[in-house]
Parts: sequence; C-alpha cells; structure tokens
Amino acid sequence: MGLVAVLRMKTRADRLAAFKGFLNSMGKVRPLDTLGRLRIIDIGGTVPFWEDWWKLTDADRLDVTLINIHATDVSVRGRTPKYKCITDVNRDATTLTANDFQHFDVVFSNSFFEHLANLEARALLAASILASGVPFFIQVPNKYSPVDPHFPFAPPFFAAYPTSIRTRLCTLSSFGSGWRAPSLAAARKAAQFYNPLGPRDMRKLFPGAIIAIERPFFVPMSILAYANAR
Repeated sequence: MGLVAVLRMKTRADRLAAFKGFLNSMGKVRPLDTLGRLRIIDIGGTVPFWEDWWKLTDADRLDVTLINIHATDVSVRGRTPKYKCITDVNRDATTLTANDFQHFDVVFSNSFFEHLANLEARALLAASILASGVPFFIQVPNKYSPVDPHFPFAPPFFAAYPTSIRTRLCTLSSFGSGWRAPSLAAARKAAQFYNPLGPRDMRKLFPGAIIAIERPFFVPMSILAYANAR
C-alpha cells in the first residue's frame, strides 16, 4: 500500500472519530433523545462514502440526504442505497438555501467546496449554511499539503501551484487521478472545477467556526470547519 493510500485511510479514520464526537457534542446543546433520529444533509455526498466509510445502516440513528449531480459525478453511477436511511437527491448544491438546510439537524460536506467553480459560488453556499443556524461539519483538502489526494502521484504541494502550471502538467500525466487531459483546452475546462482551499480561505467562508487541520502522521492533509450553532 502506497504512502498516499495510508495517509488517506488514516485521515478518514480520524475524521470519522471527529465527526462522531461532533454529533455526540450536540447533546450538550440539544439532548439527542429529543431529536429522535438525526437528520444529516450531505452536500456533494455519495452512497459509497456513507456505506463504506460510516458503514451506515438503518440501525443507526441517522437519516442522511445526499445532494449530488449524478450527471457529472461518475462515482455515484450504478450505486443505489441499500438502506432507507440514505436518500439520494440529484440536485445542484449551489441552489440550496438557508431554508433548505433548516429541515435538517446537521450540515455535512466532505471534499466538495474545492470543486465549486468560483469564489462567489463557494461564498453563497457557505452564507446559506451560516444563515440557517444549523450545526455544520465541513471538510476540504488542504491546499498547502505536500500530498494532493486528487492527484496522489503529483509533485509535492501540487494543489498550491498556479492554475496555469497545474493545467499544463495535467496534459503530461494523470498523476494517479485516472484522467489525463487530452489537450490544454480540456485541462483548463477541468481546472474550473478544482479550486483548492487553504485555512485562510475557510476562515473567510465560515467566520466564527472552529478551523482545524487534520494531520495524519503530522502531514497537514485536510481542513475542517465546524460549529455547533444551536
């Protein structure tokens, strides 16, 4: 097993523990037994993520609604939920409003915000989450990590390279992503939907939230922004 795979496994295990701790902490603000089953909206979520990462079943006290555009996210094709606790919704996450979030107990997102096309789209979505007053737990890969989970075989700190350099390099190799750009134009088109974020970016998007760096084996892989707003 390669170094990147080990780092990703460790990061996901640590994040699972952190998220479970976050959900448990909600009981200090609102007793969990008054909530019944927790309703989670996962922005950009997929069925494989919850069934393989959380091992979610109907026996858990969670109902998860996934918001994803299946036409563009190939990872969700051909995988339907095994359990009633997972609802898969084909919807553009950028259309979500504060009112949409208020139907849930927790807003969750894993490696999604960096795929929005521009700063305005990220800011509007973050503002809707904040305006809803719903507790949230948001993760993105760290722009300043030496390892880019999207391109595991790329040179160190690849995500921090200028976009113009990254796009040209993506015409030379897939860097372990499974897709090599056939042309510079194709690389530039794909790059519109990969905008890595750093800690400062997350602080601007989620002012007042706790910002934490996930450091498996001391490698700053990912950034968490979370707040128990209620």
